[in-house]
Amino acid sequence: GRAMHNALARLNALATLAVSVLGGMCLLTTSTDLLHMARPEVALAVESVDHFMSYVHDDQAYMSLSLQADLSSCFSWNTKLLFVYVMAEFENEDDERAQVFLWDKIVEGREGGRLDIPLLRNRMDYPLVGRGQHLRGQDMKLTVGGQVV
Repeated sequence: GRAMHNALARLNALATLAVSVLGGMCLLTTSTDLLHMARPEVALAVESVDHFMSYVHDDQAYMSLSLQADLSSCFSWNTKLLFVYVMAEFENEDDERAQVFLWDKIVEGREGGRLDIPLLRNRMDYPLVGRGQHLRGQDMKLTVGGQVV
């Protein structure tokens, strides 16, 4: 009976050590990604407003934009995909902030993180629509954003 107790005690000690070492390695690996600092470089410009119209009592606009971005710093060993978007923010007729996506793209890998799009147009997928007919002359903020997928 005594030999069996020693074997189980040793097996338990070995399993405890293995789990502790693996847990510590997981914490160290996770901490390396927490220390990663992304510094994307982005230039976005409105080239022209191609079309502006009223559509079913709402204003609708189509624009041409240019986008240059270096998003390669957003990728780490743990990042495989990056969802990138261009969003317009403005106040609608109820003085509420409206956010409208104008364009999006899924970027795969660090190599795909360099974007140079001289003519980016929002078309049928993402028209810029403002509730009511108050979009003309409205101050608008264009933002390039992204989410790690």
